[in-house]
Amino acid sequence: METSSDEIQSLRRCIRDLVALSTLPEVWIDQSPHAIAESLADVLLSTLYLDFVYVSCPANGTPHEVLRFDPLTETADGTRLIRTAIAPWLEREDLNLPSCLPNPFGGGTMRIASARSGLQGEYGIVVTGSQRANFPTQTERLLLSVGANQAAMALARARAEEALKEADRRKAEQARARAIMEERNRMAGEIHDGLGQAFTGILLQVEAAERLRIQDPEHAQALLQSARDLAREGLVEARRSVYALGQQALEQMDLAAALQRMTQRLSTSHSTRLTFCLNGTPRPLRPDIADHLLRIGQEALTNALRHAQASQVCVELTFTEAELQLCVTDDGQGFERETLSPKEGFGLTGMEKRAGLIGAQVTVASQPGSGTRVEVTWPFPLG
Repeated sequence: METSSDEIQSLRRCIRDLVALSTLPEVWIDQSPHAIAESLADVLLSTLYLDFVYVSCPANGTPHEVLRFDPLTETADGTRLIRTAIAPWLEREDLNLPSCLPNPFGGGTMRIASARSGLQGEYGIVVTGSQRANFPTQTERLLLSVGANQAAMALARARAEEALKEADRRKAEQARARAIMEERNRMAGEIHDGLGQAFTGILLQVEAAERLRIQDPEHAQALLQSARDLAREGLVEARRSVYALGQQALEQMDLAAALQRMTQRLSTSHSTRLTFCLNGTPRPLRPDIADHLLRIGQEALTNALRHAQASQVCVELTFTEAELQLCVTDDGQGFERETLSPKEGFGLTGMEKRAGLIGAQVTVASQPGSGTRVEVTWPFPLG
């Protein structure tokens, strides 16, 4: 079966929308709850191609309500019609809206999807509607949840900042600066480790599928299916962006199996041969230890595929009586760390920070023209 260009374009749009939604909290820094609600409504309306978006978020005890309409649907009394149609369910604590309602703008039905902003809806609710028969798709539901969760993050930060204003001005400013810096670092790490890695894998799969869809359609179809699988994992990561999702890949397998699966999924290029090697007998690891080691390996492998221009990359996991050793080696172009920009060195710094959290040591050996070897050593606790 020949791979459909429409499927590839749909996958690319999904990636674009996820990236846009995931960066919204940074755009909303220092904005009021009402401005956040208006921005969220505008983004969802254009992203999901809806007939209407209703957003309500509390601020100072008063709910801020925002309604946005598709220009082709909007009428002079559209706000009243929508508010009347959904009012009975907005007053309930469970927000259990039906899947469809009589179309307030005319004949037929309006299909409905809603999401809470915050675990219990403490930061508001989002209700969307469309006359499309297939609305909402699974992807649309997940994107809606991502938007609602990102708004919750921004509103939580806004509330915290309002509380800080009541304290001493100097102490409040110092606390605010620290909180923003920590939040930015955490978000940068989450996006880089979670979404960034997933998107890299997806793009590699899609690019390979595009090259092969005429010459080898069966292989291209398999690559596209692998990209779909990676996209689903990326959607889950985006939906739960406020939590640490690193252990997800380890819920059904150990570190060795997770590293092997990662290597197989990123094996998309005919010009780069990826191999995985396990030495010794695997030993049980604490979930946080396994998680950090997996993320370090993921970062090292992704860097090799992005930048090394290597013909071979090897991921090697070794268990001995005293320690665990994880090595990622490539025969690529190599580099001098001193010449890397802060952006290019972000991944190396992240690996070192992760290693430090678990008492491991990272060694990066690389020279221009001589490839790169990233080695992580973690000693097993005594006793």
